[in-house]
Parts: sequence; C-alpha cells; structure tokens
Amino acid sequence: MQQIRARIFEQHIGDGRRSGRAVLLRPLKGRHIASWYFTLTGPQLPMLEDDIEEERLLKVQLARATGSGPPKKGQGKRAGKKK
Repeated sequence: MQQIRARIFEQHIGDGRRSGRAVLLRPLKGRHIASWYFTLTGPQLPMLEDDIEEERLLKVQLARATGSGPPKKGQGKRAGKKK
C-alpha cells in the first residue's frame, strides 16, 4: 500500500539516509547563471584584441620614455661583444 501511495503522489520511500533526490527535483538554473556573463561573438573578438594590443603598445611606449623599456633591435646587451 505504501508503494502505491508513493507512486500516486510521487513520493520517495527511503531508508532514512540522505539521497539527494530533493536536489535533482529542483528546476535547473544553468541558463540563469549563464545570463550573468556577457558573451562575445564574431565581430566583437577582433576589437577586443585590438584594445589589448593598444594597451601593450602604450605600456611599452611609457617604459621607453623612462628608459626602462626594451632596447632597439641590434642594440642589446651583447651587441658590442666580438665573437
């Protein structure tokens, strides 16, 4: 009788231990969590890379202005040494 009642009212007959069934019965929330984040699609990606490159070039330019940037090609630490 208890099994018939459980089937009709969609109840779980357990042995007193935790089963995780309540978690499985909850509605899924993946789409809700995914809506918190913005998504980048096709044409927006190159624009983002351009911004990163511009920031990098600005950082190198500021470093060169203070004298702590990388040397020009062929003017490095080992350029004056003979073989």
